[in-house]
Amino acid sequence: MGKLPLARALLILAVTCCFSLLASAQGTTTRFTGTVTDASGAAVAGATVTLTNESTNISLSTTTSASGGYVFDLIQPGTYTISVEREGFKRYVSRNNSAFINQPASVNVALEVGDVSAVVSVEATAEQVQTSTSGNVGSTIEQRTLESLPIVGLRGRNPLDLLNYQPGVVVGSNTGGGVHVNGSRDRAFNFTLDGIDINESTAGGSNFTPLRPNPDSVQEFQIVTSNATAELGRSSGAQVTLVTRSGTNRYSGNLFEYYQTPGVNANEFENNLLGIGRPQFVQHIYGGSFGGPIINPGFGEGTPFFQPLKDRAFFFVNLQRLSASETRLAERTVYTSEARSGLYRYIRGQRNAPAGTSTASVNAAGQPIYPACSATITTLCVETYNLNTQPLFSPDPFIVGLLNDYPLPNDFSRGDGLNFAGFNFNAPQTEKQWDLVMRFDVNVTKNSNFYVRYAQGAQDTIGDSVNGGLPAFPGYPNLVNTIRRPKNLAVNYRWSPTPRFTNEFIYGYSTFSFSFANEAPRADVPFILNTVTDAFSNFAYNAREARTFQIVDNITFDFSPHLFKAGINIRLGRQFDDRSSAGGTIEPTIGFGAGQSNFIGFGLPTAGGTTGINSTDLTNLRSQINNWIGRIGSFAQGFVVSPENPNVFAPGGTRWNWRAYYPEYDFYFQDTWRVRPNLTLDLGLRYELKLSPRSKGLPILRPSQPFSIGAAPSNTLRWEEGELFENDTNNFAPSLGFAWDPFGSGKTSIRANYRLSYDRFPSQVFANSVYQSAPGNTFAFSDTSIAQQDRLIRNGIPNATPSSTPNALRQPPSFGLSTVTLVDPDTRYPESHQWFVGFQREIWDGNVFEVNYIGRRGTHLFGGYDSNQVDIFARHPSCPENFLEAFNTLRGSPTATSCLINLLFTGNPTNNAGTTTFRGIGTIATTLTPPTNPDGSVNTTGGGVATAAQVVSQRTVSGQQMIANTINNPFFFQRYPQFGVVNVLDSNDYSRYSGLDFIFKRRLKGGLGFQIGYTWSISKDTRSFDPTFTTVSRANNQSASSTPFDINDRNLNYAWSDFDRRHVINGTYVWEIPIGRDRAYGKDMSRVLDFFVGGWQLAGTYNWGTGRPFTVYSGLNTVSNVNQSFANCNGCSRDLGELVERNGTWYWFSQAAEGQFSQPAPGELGNTGRNYFIGPSRFQTDASLSKKLRFSERYSLDLRVDARNLTNTASFGLPTATFNSSVFGRIRTSVVSASRRIQLSAKFNF
Repeated sequence: MGKLPLARALLILAVTCCFSLLASAQGTTTRFTGTVTDASGAAVAGATVTLTNESTNISLSTTTSASGGYVFDLIQPGTYTISVEREGFKRYVSRNNSAFINQPASVNVALEVGDVSAVVSVEATAEQVQTSTSGNVGSTIEQRTLESLPIVGLRGRNPLDLLNYQPGVVVGSNTGGGVHVNGSRDRAFNFTLDGIDINESTAGGSNFTPLRPNPDSVQEFQIVTSNATAELGRSSGAQVTLVTRSGTNRYSGNLFEYYQTPGVNANEFENNLLGIGRPQFVQHIYGGSFGGPIINPGFGEGTPFFQPLKDRAFFFVNLQRLSASETRLAERTVYTSEARSGLYRYIRGQRNAPAGTSTASVNAAGQPIYPACSATITTLCVETYNLNTQPLFSPDPFIVGLLNDYPLPNDFSRGDGLNFAGFNFNAPQTEKQWDLVMRFDVNVTKNSNFYVRYAQGAQDTIGDSVNGGLPAFPGYPNLVNTIRRPKNLAVNYRWSPTPRFTNEFIYGYSTFSFSFANEAPRADVPFILNTVTDAFSNFAYNAREARTFQIVDNITFDFSPHLFKAGINIRLGRQFDDRSSAGGTIEPTIGFGAGQSNFIGFGLPTAGGTTGINSTDLTNLRSQINNWIGRIGSFAQGFVVSPENPNVFAPGGTRWNWRAYYPEYDFYFQDTWRVRPNLTLDLGLRYELKLSPRSKGLPILRPSQPFSIGAAPSNTLRWEEGELFENDTNNFAPSLGFAWDPFGSGKTSIRANYRLSYDRFPSQVFANSVYQSAPGNTFAFSDTSIAQQDRLIRNGIPNATPSSTPNALRQPPSFGLSTVTLVDPDTRYPESHQWFVGFQREIWDGNVFEVNYIGRRGTHLFGGYDSNQVDIFARHPSCPENFLEAFNTLRGSPTATSCLINLLFTGNPTNNAGTTTFRGIGTIATTLTPPTNPDGSVNTTGGGVATAAQVVSQRTVSGQQMIANTINNPFFFQRYPQFGVVNVLDSNDYSRYSGLDFIFKRRLKGGLGFQIGYTWSISKDTRSFDPTFTTVSRANNQSASSTPFDINDRNLNYAWSDFDRRHVINGTYVWEIPIGRDRAYGKDMSRVLDFFVGGWQLAGTYNWGTGRPFTVYSGLNTVSNVNQSFANCNGCSRDLGELVERNGTWYWFSQAAEGQFSQPAPGELGNTGRNYFIGPSRFQTDASLSKKLRFSERYSLDLRVDARNLTNTASFGLPTATFNSSVFGRIRTSVVSASRRIQLSAKFNF
């Protein structure tokens, strides 16, 4: 077949590609390649090359081409022997050659003249530098290193933790997973196990996979950090490829236990600062592995019973279980003993206050400081109101019974001291996990083999503190238990009908289901109490299942010097949501709010004066009365559209069941052209068909009119069925580059590559923010007028009925204040252009020095904005000034009036009642405070012109939008007055990245392996994260700096990325201490001495990085109502901050530095800009010390101690970065590192 004309070969390739459309999946394989020459350097054609897996003895054979080249493609990673035979030459054998995932190994052979019976044997001749591919920049962590490096986690042994220590990787961000690679976003990762995706397909993530492989189940894994070749794709970030271990010809296995206990851990920095002891945490991880040849029970004529199928069939099984228990501080609020009996106490003439305050009502034990009121003591005394004696309503026995079961306070520093206070306890949280991996490999014929790998797990967090699931009180049920169930299957078949043609087919699926469930929902407790903690809820659960079927097919045709490769990867994704949260919640929710309740006849005390009750305490009394009698203040319930009839809402209690489908179709072709023995060109093209999601049962709704930037304002948006955005069908992604060995020695490599990649969208944002928020899909019933009816919950809850139909709701009223999230119909899938130039040189004995330059330009990145950003420059033809000018006029003089303000409020530009009303609105009055106080001090709270504009825009008179009547222009400030917030997701953000890596590395050899990488980089963008859980961040959140400050000018946001760290050093090392019988020193020591002295190993990881940037906000909305503007800082450098102690508290800015900040004027954005300042640096080093006790060649015991954050260094996070905050610059307990944590383990190997 190697002699076929090129045209015929291409025809066969095309036919095979068409056939492969019946298959799908992406392989996790590698390639051996090389050139066979004679002593003079001339090519040797027709030589037989045999590749043998040393652990399974499975062999493949091919012959060299006319140019002397050979290729073995689509082979599994492992250690191989290469032998070469040709008449007239000595037989060549090279053993112990490692093949790593997606990193082709080159073994060039120079044959010696002689008889073929003579053998030339060598060891590990595979080149240490990469000369066979131009792309796939990154690192491979092989099995021995993976087993050795310390992984000390709170939830198992996650090998992905080691990603943090690879060159080009930075840790830390404002939202998301927080791990970024060479300028990519943290959700641009793609994880595969044996060729099948193991991503959390709804949200992605940089260091998380639902399936949790462990170091004892993984043979090796690779992280491609930039410029993946055409066969790898689906995202522009890191391609992380893991391969499951397989069985060998030898039965082997292990049993292990990893143990953590608080007794050997350091306390957290913030706990020490607050005087809190070490938290309780005990974790056991235990399990084992076993593998070897499969036993034949006697099938086949003449086959012995239970004969191991060596060289033919193998199995491997790994099971890991985890059990962890810990306590988390839970802070609750409960009634005092007197309040539980119906006695409400208050201080006459003074507000109730907790212990420890300057006006405390009680001491630390909860005893009143003031005397009881009497005929002679009438002020600053304790008065009592008896709720049981009020004449109108008796106490609700059910509610009173619930409250009496609550514990009494043990912390009177919170609450009001007399009636409600704190109750603190260590709430239990437990974790139960198990993960099972099984793999079966069969060598069917000498030309074909297949394997099946199945993995399944369970991860149950009982009392999930992250999701508010801790029990309310000791002995009470958990409020949220999080249950996770991942499953994953891979079926791989490799077929080589000829030495020149190979096909790899993979079928698989990945399923991840999870639920957030109330452990004991109480239908009889549909209410929310005022003031005190709710111990129960009628909320049931939210659940989701994401399932992806995959078909992958890769084919290779060796037409040396060309190696053609093509393939497909089809993903059929489905997401099913089963939620209580829809239109609020589908369970009825009763509130006891007292704001609109009638208290005439209750004989409440009079507020004010030296003998009256404080107004806040009176409010608390009213709230307690409504709790006590169970009087309903509000009623809400969510309804969902009926799946059977989309024109009506389903009955109350019907769950939100939504099915969405996300198909992906990827195709690629690649030509690896060995132009010369020392020069390889890669020419690849990838095509990715990206489709808009579709649903089943319930419709996807979108507005019928344009609504994105540039569209005309409207208050008549109507929702109709349609696609969220257009199908993206022109995603062609070229990849081209070269690998050059300039000296032909295999010791030096110069590479360059260009690659265009596309990213996917996180479907989480559609499921959580788009589908449900579409008017007509859900209905949020709410009744606050019920507060006027004196209805008691003991008499039953009212019936809720939707007041409208789905079809009617698709046309929202012309004015409203709700939030809607939309997708720009012109949205495109994100693009990332990557380029790379690299140099590698093997200095000596496998030690390699590497320099890489990596560049990236991201376009059409996924982002979002609020289309209802106010226009502070809005102008009306009847007045000479715009709104900003009018605002400044009124702020500048307390007696000034404004034509525009008068017009907006009264419809008459000369009616000064408009100005008076404007000044009298509390929120606006704050914004109008002048820059300087009467005493000459600086006022930092005034100037929020955008806040004032929003208040005016959304002001109503008699239920109608005010400006729609006064100036007949509802769009004067905001474009879509049907809603208060109109979040629009689009693809108009962009990024730039340049990085330079210096790497010194050595694969584990001779007892030493290491990788040390220094990265200098600069990353800039307009937005640093995909809208997923956070869509459009607002106010002064650090992530809000990624929200457009002006939706018409996204360039204003272009600045340093949230994750930009200028200098980073990452490293890993494994050192087998060279003392012992099998080491460099002590080879002659006795076995007894070696048992104690030999077999020691030291391993570790290292990370140091300069600080990442952050934004200092003014605390004012001087330009946008969505996010705050920046503080001014004249002449300030980016590294203005440093860790300083002020009055016993850690700050990031000194008092002198703080004095350089000031507020921007209304209409000014501030002169510091997004992410201008640099925060604290980050440092962490982990270490492992282990001892192998060898009993025999087969049996050994590994004893090991691992330490995370060995030096117990506190790495600080970001300070309080709002200028007008009273604690501006304080960093105190903002620590992003965990304290030193010790893990003890033992592993028995057999």
